[in-house]
Amino acid sequence: MNKILRNCPYVKSEVLIRAFSTHRRPCLFSRYCCKPNTVVISAIVGMYLKCGRLETARRVFNSTGNKQDVELWNTILSTLTHYGYIIEAITMLYNMLRSGVKPNRTTFSVILNASSHSGLV
Repeated sequence: MNKILRNCPYVKSEVLIRAFSTHRRPCLFSRYCCKPNTVVISAIVGMYLKCGRLETARRVFNSTGNKQDVELWNTILSTLTHYGYIIEAITMLYNMLRSGVKPNRTTFSVILNASSHSGLV
C-alpha cells in the first residue's frame, strides 16, 4: 500500500484520492476505525501533497494522534518543500518545535535545502 501511495503522480491520482477520501471524512481509515502506523500516515500525507491537495494532507496530518514522531514531520516537511510550499514548510517546522518534537539531521537538511532553493539563505 505504501508503494502505491508514494507513486501517486505516476498513476491516476484522482482514482487514489477517491479511494482514500470522502467529502465528510479525511481518510479511508477513519471510516473503518483503524489506526494506521506512521509509515501509512506519512504515505497518505505525501500522496495528497504530491497531488496538490494541501488542505486534505493537513487534515490527515492533524487527525493523527501521535505527532511525536520526527519521521512523520520530516515527511510532510520534505514533501512541502519539494513541491514549492516553502512558507508552509517553515510554518510546519515552527509547529513541530512548539509541539516538543526534536528535529534531526534530515529535518535540518530539508529546511536548509528548501531555504537555499527559494532564496531565503
